[in-house]
Amino acid sequence: MYKKYRLLLFLCIIFNIVMIIGNYKVHQQLLKYEGKERIIEQQNDQHLVSKKYGYSDIVQGLGQYSNIKIKSFNEPKDNTVSVEIELLGNIYDEEKTLKELKNLEYFHSIEDIRIEKHDNEVSTVVNVTFIKNR
Repeated sequence: MYKKYRLLLFLCIIFNIVMIIGNYKVHQQLLKYEGKERIIEQQNDQHLVSKKYGYSDIVQGLGQYSNIKIKSFNEPKDNTVSVEIELLGNIYDEEKTLKELKNLEYFHSIEDIRIEKHDNEVSTVVNVTFIKNR
């Protein structure tokens, strides 16, 4: 009778040892990948800090698009400035322009997109955040 319990206890101990070793290996791999991610993030942060961007860079970057009308600049916060722009043209041109804006090196995020319809005209207003550290 005790032999069954001893066998069961032995199997449970072996199972726990295998699980602990497997968990240790997985944990070590996660630590290795997290370390690599931290290094990449630090390099990206250093890249962003090393370059200085101001209002003139933002206006110049937005000025290269003929279908963008700058409506307003909002107060900067935490090295970013929010710009309210109006996109002119059809929906496909607006989508292409937004994708190109995302590729600007001082682009931070798009806060919101409002599509308004006035009579027969459609107007798209976008609130875009850019890095401003100068």
